[in-house]
Amino acid sequence: MNQPTFWDLEPDTDSGGRVGGGYPKTSQRAGYTFKSGTQKAQIITYLAKGATAYELAGRIKNKAGDDVSKNQIAARLLELRENGFVKYRKDNGQIVERETSGGNAAQVQELTDKGWQAYRKIQERGQDA
Repeated sequence: MNQPTFWDLEPDTDSGGRVGGGYPKTSQRAGYTFKSGTQKAQIITYLAKGATAYELAGRIKNKAGDDVSKNQIAARLLELRENGFVKYRKDNGQIVERETSGGNAAQVQELTDKGWQAYRKIQERGQDA
């Protein structure tokens, strides 16, 4: 049985992942079908308080239970922003940053209204991270 998705995306109009039009329909369908426990669902749950990709490191796991790299987290965040689930937190028009290692800074991201709807669906289904 297929697991329902949280994202309410429509085939051929929205995309949950980066899948080109030249890919088979099965790949295109998989690109917009996000399931609980996926990296994106985990990120949605952790972004309830706002976070940076750096802060999410060590919390987001792949299917094998291993940590996902910061670069992979950043890619998932980009996909979530492109689909309207996540946005940069702003203060007086400026993106809020938090310090990371070595004096570097990372941009804080948070849920949009659409992201909060997905968060509530995740919580209702017992997918608490």
